[in-house]
Amino acid sequence: MAHLAPPSMKVKARFMNLQSRLRWAQAMLWLLDHPVADSRRWMTPQRLEEKLGWLRSFADEIAAWSECEKLIEAGVTFADEQGLFRGAAERLRVLFEPLASRAPGRRMAEELIAFVADAESSLKKGERLPMSTDVLESLFGSFKQLEGQHAKGGFTSLVAALGSLMRTATPETIRQAFAAISTDDLKAWTQTRLGETLTFKRNATYAEFRKAESANISKTMC
Repeated sequence: MAHLAPPSMKVKARFMNLQSRLRWAQAMLWLLDHPVADSRRWMTPQRLEEKLGWLRSFADEIAAWSECEKLIEAGVTFADEQGLFRGAAERLRVLFEPLASRAPGRRMAEELIAFVADAESSLKKGERLPMSTDVLESLFGSFKQLEGQHAKGGFTSLVAALGSLMRTATPETIRQAFAAISTDDLKAWTQTRLGETLTFKRNATYAEFRKAESANISKTMC
């Protein structure tokens, strides 16, 4: 019966144990209720009941937790794909409606919907923001690719291009962007927003050194 043992528990990121544990419990309950299942041929009914029959007393709890886990999965997928926008809470309500049939699930669904409704209330019409760290991590990964060798210098003026990575670039959008923002605008923005960056300080140090060095050379020649 070793093949029916529950999955190993993760010591770190313990929240990731939930799905695998629930899937195991559901599978074992199914096996207990289906005497003709082919997977039971390696053990006697008495042995199976002795080792796993206790799960029957938790059938209702397993079903309730499984429903909550499905709600969480659906909510995370929605957050990854749709983000936060005006109307997100209502869209989430429609998504959760067929998934929440038990009291714990309905309570969780209402709490999640209320959380999203509160978060979206401060957004302007048409504004959409990321609602998942997965999206942000992917965005920073794309930004690192854009930086290339400049990434060693900390934040650079390329950070101004971060927003452009969140939309599909076309010849038309590129023309509009270049027409809307001039080089002087970009320089003013970086000076105001970024201030004295690591690269700025490094360049200033070497510039000061070169100036002093040139002055010393001039004195020597005189």
